[in-house]
Amino acid sequence: MNRDPMPNEAEACSPYLKQQLELVQTKVVLILGRHALERLMPGQDRYRASTGSLIRRGDIAYVPLYHPPPLCTTARWSPTSSTTSTR
Repeated sequence: MNRDPMPNEAEACSPYLKQQLELVQTKVVLILGRHALERLMPGQDRYRASTGSLIRRGDIAYVPLYHPPPLCTTARWSPTSSTTSTR
């Protein structure tokens, strides 16, 4: 079942994600979906507008992308549709 994460679930994972990003000295992060964007880049409210763009914060480049399940299950998000293939 695909569902939105509960706030306590996202909060519990945040320290581990932050530590992993530091340990591997991440240069680029592909952000998959609205929830990841909200967690990794607070204040980046325009999910659709920022999808596919390169956003630099400090030494890390972030690239917000659509989360795969909607791309696979919804006709309007299909890989051949003009809304996803042009980005």
